[in-house]
Amino acid sequence: MKIVINACHGGFNLSREAIKYIADKTGQQVYWFETKFDKDFGSINYVPITAEKALAESKTWCFTRAYKVPNPNELSDEQRREAAWDLDKMPRTDALLVEVVEVLGEKASGDFADLKVVEVPDDVQWHIAEYDGTEWVAENHRKWY
Repeated sequence: MKIVINACHGGFNLSREAIKYIADKTGQQVYWFETKFDKDFGSINYVPITAEKALAESKTWCFTRAYKVPNPNELSDEQRREAAWDLDKMPRTDALLVEVVEVLGEKASGDFADLKVVEVPDDVQWHIAEYDGTEWVAENHRKWY
């Protein structure tokens, strides 16, 4: 079984290229935005940008966001979270997630991530363990308290 993990400190997340790849494969729309804060950092405004600009920027330019809706400014915080292209909740064994990491290689990794595919035997019961964002696949075992 193939499983995607993050192999460095930081945390699991996908690059903009990986988001576009998944959107293209699934036929879903991606709307790109630059996050702008007011002078007191009290409110956020999402300013539309082109896909070309979003994809051309450095991968560590973390103020670029992808949404499934054309105007996230009209949504509540909860609705905006639901509409975001945050794929960290995608099952780590998802065939498309594995594919994007294998096809794009290091270009699949988002800000502060180093995604890789690990293989474990199909009969192993496993979970993803982590410390400070670095993940590994661990075999389940019994515990008593």
